[in-house]
This record gives sequence, structure tokens and C-alpha cells, in this order.
Amino acid sequence: MNNQNSEKILEVPVVIFTMNERTKSLAVKCFQVLGFKNIIIFDQEEGFSEKMKRFFELSNLKEYENTELFIRSDADRLVFAGIKDLANESFKYLENSKDGMLLSEGFGYECFMARLRGATPHIYSKNIMKYILENSETLIKDIQKPESHIGKHAKETLDCFKPFNILTNLHEFEQYPSKMFHAFLNRINRGHIGYYDLEVIQKNSLYGPAMKLALNASKTKNKESMSYSDKELSILSDLDTELGPILEKTLSDFYILYTNLFNFIKEKSAASFKENK
Repeated sequence: MNNQNSEKILEVPVVIFTMNERTKSLAVKCFQVLGFKNIIIFDQEEGFSEKMKRFFELSNLKEYENTELFIRSDADRLVFAGIKDLANESFKYLENSKDGMLLSEGFGYECFMARLRGATPHIYSKNIMKYILENSETLIKDIQKPESHIGKHAKETLDCFKPFNILTNLHEFEQYPSKMFHAFLNRINRGHIGYYDLEVIQKNSLYGPAMKLALNASKTKNKESMSYSDKELSILSDLDTELGPILEKTLSDFYILYTNLFNFIKEKSAASFKENK
């Protein structure tokens, strides 16, 4: 990657969705250290679908009229050098695209699943963002995974979904137990309980109670949106307090810790990525 391409990548706007994640400041630092110049935080207390619509509306702003790509990430994802590689591959893809439509993703390493999965951050071209806005009534839905719905449409209808064998991030490390309660419950309700080693998680003093509560809640409650009530989380507040926030003075230590983990997982995963090319 030459200097000109690198500079072009760092001009790509980064939009981070957040809703009380413990790692918000760490997620921002990850992009800052990489050199990204325009990091935007969507932290309003609103549903995921509302945030998605505001994200796509950026494509109509005058300040982004010459912008080709946008990165959308979440505050529970710690992003490292792979995101620049993903952006580079996305720019190359657009050079050969007839319609300028693209939705790309790499892989994330899941904390509680202990595995790689195709995942956010996603990179959208401006053209697909405009297309989604024009078709927002059918594409931006208030469902558990609205971005998955968009991705399916990009893949099956638009033929512009492009996954790359690139590790970009670590997911759900250092989260509050109350936050993981929501994540566990959503995945259980989507039939993904088999992704977890329940015995290991339930033995964890911080996250075991969140998983046990999620398992109980899943028997009586079915969530159909990404909006939640804080009342459900009150029984986990003591554990949140015990864990505490990530302080500014410890931010660099956390960054070094997870940079090392990312590099270890990247090296360990290199062979499998090569096989899947």
C-alpha cells in the first residue's frame, strides 16, 4: 500500500454506533491510533434502525460529496490494522465496479464464542448508501439484525456484497455484564445458543450471571427489535459497578493488551484465511 493510497484510506469517515458500551473510548482510540481523521460517534439513545438511517443520510451531505466509502463500526469492536487493508481492497473493488455499489466486511474474533466470524465493521460505498435510503421502508427495518437484512439484499439482489479474508477486529471484550445479557438473549432467541460453551461462560464470575439470566429470560421473552429497557438490567448493576469504567489513565494499557491479542489471533488464523482464498 503506497502513501497515496494510505492517505486516501485515512480520509474515509468512520461512524461508531454506541449505547453505553464500556469500550467506547477504547474503540475510538483504536481508530485514532491507525490515523483515521474523521471519527463520528452516534451515541443517542435511539434504536439501531434509527442510527442506521442517520448513517446512510451522511451520503447526501455536501461535505461528503466526494467521499467514496464510509466505515460503520460499533463501540464493542476493537479495530486494528486489518480495517485499513479492508478499505484498500474496497477501493480496488470499486475501481472495477460498473455501478459503484459495494458492501464489504472482514472477520472479527468473538470473545464469548472464541471463534472468527464475518462481521462489522462494514464498509459501504456512497452509491449503495443512497440506494438503501431510497428503499428505506423495506430495507431499514426495526428488527433484531437490520444490517443483516441489508447485507442479504446486497448479496442476493444487488450482487455487491463482498467478504474479504481479513481480520479487522476483536468483539465484545471488556463489556459490562448488563450489556452481555442483551447480547446473549438476542442470540439465544435467534437460535445461536450452540455457538457458546455454556459451561465455561456460566463459571465466569462476571458474565456467568448474565448468561444464566438470558437463558431464563429466553423462555418467556422474545425480543423483536434492538431497543431495550434498562429495567431488565437492574439485577446486573452491581456487577457493572464491580467491573467499573475504563479510565483514561488505563486506556493505553488496554490498547496494548488487545493489540497483542489481535496480532496473536491474526498469526494463528493466517493459515485458515489462506486456505479460504
